Formats: sequence, C-alpha cells, structure tokens
Amino acid sequence: MNRKLKIGLQFSGILLSILIANSAPIQAMETHAEPSNNQFRTIEQPLSTKMVVTAGGLTLIGLELWWFFLSKPKAKKATINQDIQELEIKEKS
Repeated sequence: MNRKLKIGLQFSGILLSILIANSAPIQAMETHAEPSNNQFRTIEQPLSTKMVVTAGGLTLIGLELWWFFLSKPKAKKATINQDIQELEIKEKS
C-alpha cells in the first residue's frame, strides 16, 4: 500500500475517533426550540448517521487533497533534439 495513502487513512481514523469520543458531550448539549412561526421544523438525525456523513466527507476531502497535492504526475517531459521532440516509452510486460 502506498505510504501517502496509509498516512491519509490514519489521519481519517484519528478524526473519526475524535468525533466518536466527543459525541456524548455534544449530544447532551443539543436542545432545539421550535420556531415561533412554525415555518421550519428541525428533523433530528441519529448520531450514527451524522458520524457516517462527516467521516465520508472528511475522507473525500482528504482524497482530493492527496490527488491534487501529493500524487506524482505520470507525464514525462519530451526532449528536443534538432527541432524534433523525442519521448522514450517503456512498456511493462
């Protein structure tokens, strides 16, 4: 497994464990008051759903950051020799 991918997965695991460890105080603090005009109602979601959505979002953000900043480009630069561009192509068997 790629070293950078392992670091990303470890980072996601750390964030998920922090979210789980801090969920009890957050759950105890949650109080919802009904709006006075009854135009909008709060629909309470289960904590597990919130955690899954948050972990999925953080994972996708981590993958995007890895893709754009940490992955190595696969393109090779062509060399110019007497006004002719040359590129060496290696085939894996």
